This record gives sequence, structure tokens and C-alpha cells, in this order.
Amino acid sequence: MSVNRKAFRKHLEEVLGVEELDDKVDLLIYLDYVLFMEKLAQETEKEKRKGRKSKKTVVISTADVNKQVESVLNEFHG
Repeated sequence: MSVNRKAFRKHLEEVLGVEELDDKVDLLIYLDYVLFMEKLAQETEKEKRKGRKSKKTVVISTADVNKQVESVLNEFHG
């Protein structure tokens, strides 16, 4: 996925209600988002595999992800 940095910065400025962001703030926010999504995927997969003997591919549903959102959000809080 490609992200247009200029458009992303503009969107952040609008959402945050600021005229201008410091250099690289947009990159830090984006990287934090990527790390959050990666952790969410890992925790969801780990929970789905819990108690299974088979190493076969698991199917993850929206409900599976929703079960993990709160705990992962708590890790990223602050």
C-alpha cells in the first residue's frame, strides 16, 4: 500500500486542528499505526491457535480481531 505523505499530513492537520505539524510527526504516527496493526494481527493469530495441535493455516474473522482490539490498544496507550 502506498501512502501519499502530503495528503496524510494534511489530513492529520485537519483532524488534529493544527496549522502545521513538526517534521516527521506524520511518519511517527504512521509507524505507530503499522506497529499497532502488526501486533493486532499477531495477537489475534496467537489466540486463534491457542489449544490447537495443528500448525495448519487458521482463518481469522472480524470477530476474532475484535476480541483482541482492546488488549492491544491498552498496550499502545500512553
